[in-house]
Amino acid sequence: MKHILIGVLLLLSSIAHSQLITDSILIGDHYRTFSYNKPATDITGGSLMFVMHGSGGRASDMIQPTTNLQ
Repeated sequence: MKHILIGVLLLLSSIAHSQLITDSILIGDHYRTFSYNKPATDITGGSLMFVMHGSGGRASDMIQPTTNLQ
């Protein structure tokens, strides 16, 4: 599991434009990256969704397929 890239995608149920932010955290000896959408404005009652994938992929590749899950 050394090379597993964990993508975390935060989707809020809104029509407001959002900014995709990518960052990383150090777990053991490996950096794990994650991405999330930060809404332009605060949204009351927004939904939180985590999308994780295995090795060989990128978090950014999960954004389009999961857009309609809001």
